[in-house]
Amino acid sequence: MCLWELAAGRQIGQELVFPAPVHALTVTPEGSLVVGFGGDVAVLSLHADPDSTGP
Repeated sequence: MCLWELAAGRQIGQELVFPAPVHALTVTPEGSLVVGFGGDVAVLSLHADPDSTGP
């Protein structure tokens, strides 16, 4: 799974790989990514790449 910054038209970070097909995805008001895959759920915190040149 890849995340995209639509305004800039570029991928954000590395591709995310899960051990089973992703069947649900949402972003919380705080900015966490919630991913449902197989019978599991992961909550991921999105952080800016320290090597990026963006804001």
